[in-house]
Amino acid sequence: VFLAVLELPTVAIALLLIAYLAGVIVFVPIVIAVLYVAVFLAMRTFVKAAIREAATLTSITQQFSIETFEKMQAVRTQGLQSAWAAKYKQLSGREHVALARLHFLGAVGESLGHGLSVLAAVATLTIGVQMIWAGDFSVGALIATMILVFRALTPFYSLCQMIPRFEQTRNSVAQINELMDLEPEIRNEGASARLTKVEGMVAFRNVAMRYAREAGPVFYGLNALINPGEVVAIRGASGSGKSTILKLIQSMYAPYTGAIILDGMDIRQLAVRDVRRLVAYLPQEPHLLNGTIAENLRMVRPLADDQQIWEALRRAGAAQQVAALPDSINTRIETSDQIAADPALRHRIALARALVQKSAILLIDEIPNSLMAAGLGETIGDLIGEARGRQTMFYVTHRTDHARLADKIITLRPGSLATVESIHLLMEKSA
Repeated sequence: VFLAVLELPTVAIALLLIAYLAGVIVFVPIVIAVLYVAVFLAMRTFVKAAIREAATLTSITQQFSIETFEKMQAVRTQGLQSAWAAKYKQLSGREHVALARLHFLGAVGESLGHGLSVLAAVATLTIGVQMIWAGDFSVGALIATMILVFRALTPFYSLCQMIPRFEQTRNSVAQINELMDLEPEIRNEGASARLTKVEGMVAFRNVAMRYAREAGPVFYGLNALINPGEVVAIRGASGSGKSTILKLIQSMYAPYTGAIILDGMDIRQLAVRDVRRLVAYLPQEPHLLNGTIAENLRMVRPLADDQQIWEALRRAGAAQQVAALPDSINTRIETSDQIAADPALRHRIALARALVQKSAILLIDEIPNSLMAAGLGETIGDLIGEARGRQTMFYVTHRTDHARLADKIITLRPGSLATVESIHLLMEKSA
């Protein structure tokens, strides 16, 4: 497109030369150029819609694939391979049909552009031959006029060839502009209350959550008082908001209604950086950054010495494996085949990163069943026992044995009232 714009002065010169050499033939490239612009504008409308559809379907397929990797063990254990294959076939089929339609529209635009260039050649030859028969034109002048006509129309023909690329580039630029225009998460922190230390008291006061204004509630009516040192299990079906509760405690989400109180202060009054710095968190899909194991752990506690790092690795059950690595805690994540091939070890290193933070509140999101069966289940059970009375701990679990270790259990059901019960009360009911 940039080259086509640079050639526009040449187009004007070519038209002047055509008018000088061939007179009325100059109207042929002018009319064809107008038709080129009309084709570009018309095809751009169709291509824009096709790109939007293809992008949406591609995103849906990618999200489905990512969710598959996260829930692969559940798909296998529930015998859902056939249902998964049918769903993937449907999603990928829709995606490829949309992409094929986009390529087809691009080919249509290119073909129309080629057809207009042929029409320009035929019109120029027809008028030029008639002028030669009338004695007003020479063969050499006709050849020169043909060359000039194609020269004048080349930039417009290039535009018709590049309609899909032009629209895709425009969309990419628009997305980048939207990203750069997003308001920062942290704003006006100078007016926020500051916390330098957390004791571990967390209270939920009639908390409800929904992800969009037009969507229904994920859960509602969550009321609970968690005292310092209490252990809380979070249970519920998929999509009921278990991970959302952990993110609410970190101010990653704001509750739709209600309030979350941290050590007697509404969490919305606190500086987001303070909350994140004072609350340790192990996400469902943790990520390790390029660097050494020690550097990954020191991200959350820069002044941690080697002894503290080894203690966190020991509590996470990774000390022996890390010690067996060639460079021990100085092994680089991105170059170690042993770490890359062992998802359980990666998860344990991420868990050690949360433990080295020495926070009064520890949040552990749901861990895949395959990793729990590989020994992480016992590690989490040991951490629950260590935390009681010393550290407030929230953890998402489907395991009954882990739930029984909690002081309180938050049970969520999609779109329903959240319930909070003491484990002792539940044991009395079951008895």
